[in-house]
Order: sequence, then structure tokens, then C-alpha cells
Amino acid sequence: MEAPVSHNNGTETKRSFLTVSAQDWDAYKQVSCEGKHICSKQGYKDHTNKSRELHVPTVQVVTVSEPSLSDTATLVCLVSGFFPPDIIVNWKKNGLKLPSSNHVNSPPWKDAESGTYSMSSRMSISQTEDQEATYSCVVSHESSDKPLESTTKDVFGKN
Repeated sequence: MEAPVSHNNGTETKRSFLTVSAQDWDAYKQVSCEGKHICSKQGYKDHTNKSRELHVPTVQVVTVSEPSLSDTATLVCLVSGFFPPDIIVNWKKNGLKLPSSNHVNSPPWKDAESGTYSMSSRMSISQTEDQEATYSCVVSHESSDKPLESTTKDVFGKN
């Protein structure tokens, strides 16, 4: 269990992690979590289990700022159409994984019509550090045996 994290609005977040065996997860066993603050009579309960209905995400990298007008560019990885919502998104530069501090991932949001989820990951890159690099958004999701990637290169158009 992690220490509580205080937020500007007066709330706190505390996270707890449970390792579930692959055998139990693959058997679709339900895992439950219950939380309650000492100052409250009301608690929070939730549960999850491996989904029987999987949707593979679509992954696309786009540049959202005009690189020719600035020394920096923002790359956005759009991840859509996946279910369940648990997903891991990382970035690579020239095939090497970048630290998670280099990007910001949004939480997944649910499309009411399809019931699937989408999310985005943003990363700013500098032209002085770019050196005609290749950037890849790498997505791991239980619907796919191997990570999915979308790649862009020569963001600043030097070639």
C-alpha cells in the first residue's frame, strides 16, 4: 500500500496493489477491493475480473503542434476502441524506452455508444535533442499477446 497523496482540493488518494496469480485471473475469478476513511462512515467497494469480451486498441501517433514554427513539437498517441480499460502506454525513441516522466497519459474514458475506451498520451520533444529520431508509442493491453506500436519519424522535417 502506498502512502496517501494530498490534492489541492482537500482530498487524498491512497493506492493499494494486489498480485493475482495468472491461474486465478485466467479462471475469471473476481477480485474485490474495499476502502474506508477513518473520518467517514461510508466506504467504497469495487470489484474486477478478467473480461471475456476483449477489444484490441487502435494506436495512432499524431503531431499536434507545428514543428516548423517552434523548437518543440508535441506528439500525441491516440489509443481507442479497447476493452477492458486497463492499459499501459509508453514511448520509445530510436527503439529505446523513454522514462515515464517524459510523457503524460490521460485516464481512459468510455464511449457510451460502443462501450469501449479511449485515452491519449502526450510528449513534447525538442528540435535540438531530436536529431531526426524515430518515436514510437507502445501500448500493452490484454487483448493482444504482444505490444502494439505506432511510429513517427523526422518530426521536424530535416530529411
